[in-house]
Amino acid sequence: MSIEKENESRWPDPALVEARLADHEAWVKNLFDQLKEGEDYGKVKGADKDCLFKPGQEKIADALDIDYCPIEYQFIPIGTGIYVFCQVTAFDRKTKEWRGEGFGGGWIDGDMSGNRAAFQANKETKMPDKRAKTDCVINIGHLSAIFTQDME
Repeated sequence: MSIEKENESRWPDPALVEARLADHEAWVKNLFDQLKEGEDYGKVKGADKDCLFKPGQEKIADALDIDYCPIEYQFIPIGTGIYVFCQVTAFDRKTKEWRGEGFGGGWIDGDMSGNRAAFQANKETKMPDKRAKTDCVINIGHLSAIFTQDME
């Protein structure tokens, strides 16, 4: 087989690509009919795209029919603080097949005294989790041209 023939077989049919793009555009339009600006997504200072908020992430996860499992954390001491890294894996709810991954992070500063320690540790494990799930739905839904992560 010639190299040209071999390379041709690796590329999808252009008509199939066009059909998939049209399907995705219709899916995104339908998705935006379900999302509410200001509640599910919106402008945040410093972002050039709309930021996807947690309620929007949850609605998109439902539309994609995915669940997250397992959620893995790493705690990395840096200087006087701790960087919290979270990775989530998404699975199709029906078939249980792998659909994608997402990553998120957050910072716990060095003052971990008294009640502040418990509050901050709780907050800073939830934020990376939320960021990882948001990253995951943006990746799986091919929505990076539309949304960025919630930057709050």
